[in-house]
Amino acid sequence: MREKSIKRYVPWMLYAENRDLCELYFTVKNKPGMLLEALKVIAKYNINVLSTSGYSPPEWDRAPIILIIDISDLSEDRFMHMLKELEKTIGSKVYFKKNIIRGFLVEELSFPTYVAPGIRALMFSSEVIENMLKGLYEKYGDITATILYNFAFNGGLMFTRIMKKKLKEANRDKFITELMKFPQATGWCKIEIEYLNLEKPEASLRLYDSFECGALKYRRKPSSHLIRGYLSGTFTAITGSEQRFTEVNCIALGDPYC
Repeated sequence: MREKSIKRYVPWMLYAENRDLCELYFTVKNKPGMLLEALKVIAKYNINVLSTSGYSPPEWDRAPIILIIDISDLSEDRFMHMLKELEKTIGSKVYFKKNIIRGFLVEELSFPTYVAPGIRALMFSSEVIENMLKGLYEKYGDITATILYNFAFNGGLMFTRIMKKKLKEANRDKFITELMKFPQATGWCKIEIEYLNLEKPEASLRLYDSFECGALKYRRKPSSHLIRGYLSGTFTAITGSEQRFTEVNCIALGDPYC
Protein backbone atom coordinates (compact mmCIF):
# COMPACT_ATOMS: atom_id res chain seq x y z
CA MET A 1 0.00 0.00 0.00
CA ARG A 2 1.27 3.44 -0.90
CA GLU A 3 2.08 5.69 2.02
CA LYS A 4 0.10 8.90 2.25
CA SER A 5 2.19 11.90 1.25
CA ILE A 6 2.64 14.78 3.67
CA LYS A 7 2.44 18.18 2.02
CA ARG A 8 5.59 20.28 2.27
CA TYR A 9 5.54 24.04 1.87
CA VAL A 10 8.52 26.02 0.54
CA PRO A 11 7.08 29.51 1.05
CA TRP A 12 9.20 31.85 -1.02
CA MET A 13 6.02 33.91 -1.14
CA LEU A 14 3.30 34.18 1.44
CA TYR A 15 -0.29 35.46 1.48
CA ALA A 16 -1.85 36.60 4.76
CA GLU A 17 -4.81 38.86 4.11
CA ASN A 18 -4.71 42.25 5.86
CA ARG A 19 -1.54 41.38 7.80
CA ASP A 20 1.80 43.17 7.98
CA LEU A 21 4.56 40.73 7.11
CA CYS A 22 8.31 40.84 7.52
CA GLU A 23 11.18 38.63 6.41
CA LEU A 24 14.14 38.13 8.77
CA TYR A 25 17.57 36.72 7.97
CA PHE A 26 20.19 35.94 10.59
CA THR A 27 22.63 33.24 11.66
CA VAL A 28 22.91 31.31 14.91
CA LYS A 29 25.72 29.21 16.31
CA ASN A 30 25.42 25.66 15.01
CA LYS A 31 24.76 24.17 18.44
CA PRO A 32 21.69 22.56 20.02
CA GLY A 33 19.28 25.09 21.47
CA MET A 34 20.60 28.21 19.72
CA LEU A 35 17.66 28.52 17.32
CA LEU A 36 15.34 28.01 20.28
CA GLU A 37 16.92 30.99 22.05
CA ALA A 38 16.28 33.16 18.99
CA LEU A 39 12.66 32.03 18.80
CA LYS A 40 12.18 32.76 22.50
CA VAL A 41 13.07 36.40 21.87
CA ILE A 42 10.56 36.62 19.02
CA ALA A 43 7.87 34.92 21.13
CA LYS A 44 8.52 37.38 23.96
CA TYR A 45 7.20 40.13 21.69
CA ASN A 46 4.10 38.06 20.86
CA ILE A 47 5.15 37.71 17.23
CA ASN A 48 3.73 34.83 15.21
CA VAL A 49 6.26 33.01 13.00
CA LEU A 50 4.58 32.09 9.70
CA SER A 51 7.51 30.37 8.00
CA THR A 52 10.84 28.96 9.15
CA SER A 53 13.78 27.90 6.99
CA GLY A 54 17.20 26.80 8.21
CA TYR A 55 20.14 24.66 7.14
CA SER A 56 23.10 23.54 9.24
CA PRO A 57 25.51 20.79 8.12
CA PRO A 58 27.66 19.64 11.06
CA GLU A 59 30.81 21.26 9.65
CA TRP A 60 29.31 24.76 9.53
CA ASP A 61 30.06 27.09 12.44
CA ARG A 62 26.84 29.06 12.02
CA ALA A 63 23.44 28.19 10.61
CA PRO A 64 21.53 30.62 8.36
CA ILE A 65 17.90 31.14 9.35
CA ILE A 66 15.11 32.79 7.34
CA LEU A 67 11.80 33.60 9.00
CA ILE A 68 8.61 35.23 7.82
CA ILE A 69 6.84 36.86 10.74
CA ASP A 70 3.55 38.66 11.34
CA ILE A 71 4.21 42.12 12.81
CA SER A 72 0.67 43.49 12.43
CA ASP A 73 0.23 44.10 16.16
CA LEU A 74 3.75 45.42 16.78
CA SER A 75 4.64 49.11 16.93
CA GLU A 76 7.74 50.31 15.10
CA ASP A 77 9.44 51.01 18.41
CA ARG A 78 8.73 47.50 19.72
CA PHE A 79 9.89 46.02 16.43
CA MET A 80 13.26 47.79 16.67
CA HIS A 81 13.64 46.71 20.30
CA MET A 82 12.98 43.12 19.26
CA LEU A 83 15.69 43.31 16.57
CA LYS A 84 18.26 44.67 19.03
CA GLU A 85 17.47 42.00 21.61
CA LEU A 86 17.60 39.29 18.96
CA GLU A 87 21.00 40.47 17.71
CA LYS A 88 22.35 40.50 21.26
CA THR A 89 21.05 36.97 21.89
CA ILE A 90 22.38 35.35 18.71
CA GLY A 91 25.57 37.38 18.27
CA SER A 92 24.94 38.32 14.64
CA LYS A 93 23.33 41.01 12.50
CA VAL A 94 19.61 40.61 11.77
CA TYR A 95 18.51 41.70 8.29
CA PHE A 96 14.87 42.43 7.56
CA LYS A 97 12.49 43.40 4.76
CA LYS A 98 8.87 44.38 5.26
CA ASN A 99 6.09 43.77 2.75
CA ILE A 100 5.22 46.60 0.35
CA ILE A 101 1.78 45.12 -0.43
CA ARG A 102 -0.20 44.43 2.74
CA GLY A 103 -0.90 40.74 3.16
CA PHE A 104 1.68 39.62 0.58
CA LEU A 105 5.43 39.08 0.82
CA VAL A 106 8.03 37.62 -1.53
CA GLU A 107 11.36 36.55 -0.01
CA GLU A 108 14.21 38.78 -1.16
CA LEU A 109 17.01 38.52 1.40
CA SER A 110 18.47 35.27 0.05
CA PHE A 111 19.86 34.34 -3.37
CA PRO A 112 20.64 31.95 -4.98
CA THR A 113 18.71 28.92 -3.72
CA TYR A 114 20.48 25.64 -2.90
CA VAL A 115 19.12 22.24 -1.90
CA ALA A 116 22.56 21.23 -0.59
CA PRO A 117 26.01 22.86 -0.64
CA GLY A 118 27.06 23.15 -4.28
CA ILE A 119 23.69 22.04 -5.69
CA ARG A 120 21.75 25.06 -6.86
CA ALA A 121 17.98 24.83 -7.31
CA LEU A 122 15.44 26.64 -9.46
CA MET A 123 11.82 26.83 -8.37
CA PHE A 124 8.80 27.23 -10.63
CA SER A 125 5.15 26.82 -9.79
CA SER A 126 3.56 23.75 -11.38
CA GLU A 127 1.18 26.06 -13.28
CA VAL A 128 4.13 27.75 -14.99
CA ILE A 129 5.74 24.46 -16.06
CA GLU A 130 2.43 22.88 -17.07
CA ASN A 131 1.63 25.79 -19.38
CA MET A 132 5.15 25.70 -20.82
CA LEU A 133 4.55 22.04 -21.72
CA LYS A 134 1.13 22.76 -23.20
CA GLY A 135 2.60 25.63 -25.22
CA LEU A 136 5.27 23.35 -26.71
CA TYR A 137 2.71 20.73 -27.75
CA GLU A 138 0.44 23.38 -29.24
CA LYS A 139 3.27 24.84 -31.31
CA TYR A 140 5.29 21.75 -32.28
CA GLY A 141 2.88 18.83 -31.88
CA ASP A 142 4.13 15.31 -31.17
CA ILE A 143 7.77 16.20 -31.89
CA THR A 144 7.65 17.89 -28.47
CA ALA A 145 7.85 14.42 -26.90
CA THR A 146 11.29 13.87 -28.45
CA ILE A 147 12.47 17.33 -27.41
CA LEU A 148 11.38 16.81 -23.80
CA TYR A 149 12.87 13.32 -23.59
CA ASN A 150 16.31 14.40 -24.79
CA PHE A 151 16.19 17.63 -22.82
CA ALA A 152 15.65 15.70 -19.58
CA PHE A 153 17.88 12.72 -20.45
CA ASN A 154 21.06 14.75 -20.12
CA GLY A 155 19.77 16.31 -16.91
CA GLY A 156 19.25 12.91 -15.30
CA LEU A 157 22.59 11.69 -16.65
CA MET A 158 24.67 14.56 -15.30
CA PHE A 159 22.91 14.85 -11.95
CA THR A 160 23.34 11.14 -11.28
CA ARG A 161 27.05 11.38 -12.11
CA ILE A 162 27.37 14.22 -9.63
CA MET A 163 25.61 12.21 -6.92
CA LYS A 164 27.74 9.12 -7.68
CA LYS A 165 30.83 11.18 -6.87
CA LYS A 166 29.31 12.45 -3.65
CA LEU A 167 28.06 9.00 -2.56
CA LYS A 168 30.75 6.82 -4.13
CA GLU A 169 30.87 4.44 -1.15
CA ALA A 170 27.12 3.73 -1.26
CA ASN A 171 25.71 0.32 -2.17
CA ARG A 172 24.27 0.53 -5.70
CA ASP A 173 20.78 -0.71 -4.80
CA LYS A 174 20.55 1.74 -1.90
CA PHE A 175 21.89 4.50 -4.14
CA ILE A 176 19.07 3.88 -6.63
CA THR A 177 16.50 3.81 -3.84
CA GLU A 178 17.65 7.24 -2.72
CA LEU A 179 17.74 8.62 -6.28
CA MET A 180 14.13 7.56 -6.81
CA LYS A 181 13.16 9.84 -3.93
CA PHE A 182 14.44 12.93 -5.75
CA PRO A 183 11.39 13.38 -8.02
CA GLN A 184 9.16 13.25 -4.95
CA ALA A 185 11.32 15.70 -2.99
CA THR A 186 11.26 18.14 -5.91
CA GLY A 187 7.53 17.83 -6.57
CA TRP A 188 7.62 15.97 -9.92
CA CYS A 189 5.95 12.72 -8.89
CA LYS A 190 6.18 9.89 -6.38
CA ILE A 191 8.06 6.81 -7.59
CA GLU A 192 7.59 3.22 -6.48
CA ILE A 193 10.17 0.64 -7.58
CA GLU A 194 8.11 -2.34 -8.73
CA TYR A 195 11.01 -4.44 -10.05
CA LEU A 196 14.77 -3.91 -10.30
CA ASN A 197 17.49 -6.15 -11.72
CA LEU A 198 20.75 -4.35 -12.43
CA GLU A 199 22.42 -7.43 -13.89
CA LYS A 200 20.16 -7.59 -16.96
CA PRO A 201 19.56 -4.54 -16.49
CA GLU A 202 15.79 -4.17 -16.15
CA ALA A 203 13.51 -2.04 -14.04
CA SER A 204 9.81 -1.34 -13.66
CA LEU A 205 8.72 1.86 -11.95
CA ARG A 206 5.33 3.22 -10.98
CA LEU A 207 4.91 6.99 -11.03
CA TYR A 208 2.10 8.48 -8.98
CA ASP A 209 0.68 11.99 -9.34
CA SER A 210 3.01 12.98 -12.18
CA PHE A 211 2.77 16.74 -12.72
CA GLU A 212 3.67 16.23 -16.39
CA CYS A 213 0.96 13.72 -17.25
CA GLY A 214 -1.54 15.46 -15.01
CA ALA A 215 -1.09 18.62 -17.07
CA LEU A 216 -1.42 16.70 -20.35
CA LYS A 217 -4.48 14.56 -19.63
CA TYR A 218 -6.31 16.34 -22.44
CA ARG A 219 -3.99 14.60 -24.96
CA ARG A 220 -5.42 11.18 -24.03
CA LYS A 221 -2.13 9.44 -24.80
CA PRO A 222 1.03 8.42 -22.86
CA SER A 223 2.72 11.70 -22.01
CA SER A 224 5.55 11.01 -19.56
CA HIS A 225 8.39 12.16 -21.80
CA LEU A 226 10.17 14.70 -19.61
CA ILE A 227 10.22 12.44 -16.55
CA ARG A 228 10.86 9.32 -18.66
CA GLY A 229 13.88 11.02 -20.23
CA TYR A 230 15.20 12.06 -16.84
CA LEU A 231 14.88 8.51 -15.47
CA SER A 232 16.46 7.02 -18.60
CA GLY A 233 19.44 9.34 -18.12
CA THR A 234 19.60 8.38 -14.46
CA PHE A 235 19.78 4.65 -15.17
CA THR A 236 22.23 5.20 -18.04
CA ALA A 237 24.61 6.85 -15.57
CA ILE A 238 24.10 4.04 -13.06
CA THR A 239 24.64 1.12 -15.46
CA GLY A 240 27.25 2.69 -17.74
CA SER A 241 25.26 1.79 -20.87
CA GLU A 242 22.36 3.60 -22.49
CA GLN A 243 18.98 2.70 -21.01
CA ARG A 244 15.53 3.75 -22.15
CA PHE A 245 12.25 3.59 -20.27
CA THR A 246 8.98 3.10 -22.13
CA GLU A 247 5.57 4.02 -20.74
CA VAL A 248 2.97 1.25 -20.61
CA ASN A 249 0.44 2.96 -18.30
CA CYS A 250 -0.41 6.64 -17.98
CA ILE A 251 -2.84 8.72 -15.96
CA ALA A 252 -3.51 10.62 -19.21
CA LEU A 253 -5.17 7.38 -20.40
CA GLY A 254 -7.17 7.00 -17.20
CA ASP A 255 -4.74 4.61 -15.49
CA PRO A 256 -4.12 5.06 -11.74
CA TYR A 257 -0.37 5.58 -12.28
CA CYS A 258 2.26 5.94 -15.00
